[in-house]
Amino acid sequence: MAGEGASIRGSHTRDLYSANPHHPNNNQATALKIIVVVSGIAIFWGLGITSNLVPQIFATSQVQIFSTAAFAGAGLFTGIAGFSAIALTTRKNAPQRTDVYESLRRNTRTAFKDHRVNVARARLIFDHHATSLTFHHQAHAIQGTRETMEDVSFCVDLPIGKLAGVFDGHYGIEVAKLAAQQFPLVFPAKLEETKGDVEKAFRETFQAIQEQIKGTEIESQRTLVKQFFSQQGTDPEQEVSPGATASVVYIPESNVAFVATLGDTHTFAFEKRTDRTQVYPLSPVLNWACPQEARRAGAVVVNTDYQPYYFLPEVVTELKEINKGLRSPISRVNVSRALGNIRDQAISQEPVVTMMQLNKETILLIGCDGVWDFVKKPKDFIRNVIEKHWDSPANIANATVDYAYEHESDDNISALVLWAKR
Repeated sequence: MAGEGASIRGSHTRDLYSANPHHPNNNQATALKIIVVVSGIAIFWGLGITSNLVPQIFATSQVQIFSTAAFAGAGLFTGIAGFSAIALTTRKNAPQRTDVYESLRRNTRTAFKDHRVNVARARLIFDHHATSLTFHHQAHAIQGTRETMEDVSFCVDLPIGKLAGVFDGHYGIEVAKLAAQQFPLVFPAKLEETKGDVEKAFRETFQAIQEQIKGTEIESQRTLVKQFFSQQGTDPEQEVSPGATASVVYIPESNVAFVATLGDTHTFAFEKRTDRTQVYPLSPVLNWACPQEARRAGAVVVNTDYQPYYFLPEVVTELKEINKGLRSPISRVNVSRALGNIRDQAISQEPVVTMMQLNKETILLIGCDGVWDFVKKPKDFIRNVIEKHWDSPANIANATVDYAYEHESDDNISALVLWAKR
């Protein structure tokens, strides 16, 4: 379904820099005012006495001279000390300019590295002078060769900006469906609560949806799953529960794409240049072949026809060639981050958030693993999908799904494209 697009206004995201929240309270402000007044009086008093000191040298006794000088010095010292205290306090409590998005830039560089893209070509800073763009969208999905459809996508225009995402379910569609329904409702509230902290808002949104999942009847499907596995000759006691990977994009009026990723549903940006089309991966590789992911589980499993093999986190990098074959030792799920899967504590619901400045020549493409696992030749995909439909980006979602299906994708296939009005 195509999106008509909307001019994105009313964003509440943080500025590039954030002020230090530790400002003086009312009592501190009152004390500063008192110090200013006392210091001013002391200095004027000291200067006044000093101005009368020279004539008194010839008209008064030595004791009076020393007394007058002492009072003058005390006044000047008090005034200088007071204003020095004010200067130090003001400097200490002045807003400290801190780059609140450095962690997002670091995550983005990691995504580039994972996909072997030159980091130097990325726009990881805000263009504060950019004119707010109007973004459109188009989504397309097919069930493919699977017996059921478990992918769900959404895209909405909100007062805070454009919000779009793809959820790829496993062991049922319910988690993906719930997430797609709730994300447009929960995320704006979390963004408001966190005062525009996009990364924190994404984390809290996923966590809130995870809590909803725990409280629903989704777990009742576990009985059906057991029946399915028993019919397939698999151990019906294997701990499985439905879940969903995700990639969600938020674009406020700053034209910056914030991308939250769980698992192997990924977002890529494409930008046409004079001699080529540049690709920017905005989702890092998150699977059990990553040591930091494997450490959370304590070990990873490779299933064979004969028996499962368990490997320690220290050696998982040597198994990258079979990363889709690596699974959780608890649920045997092959993704390390996802919503749902409430019986597997090794699977994390914390998204990795990246960012990139967009312009009129940028196209964003969100796809499930049913797409990306079957793009074996990226240059061929770019030539036959992205470049071919560059002037009609609404066709890219359909072309992406067709490309994956023609290249023997055996999964549900979902794609969602976002582009700015040109």
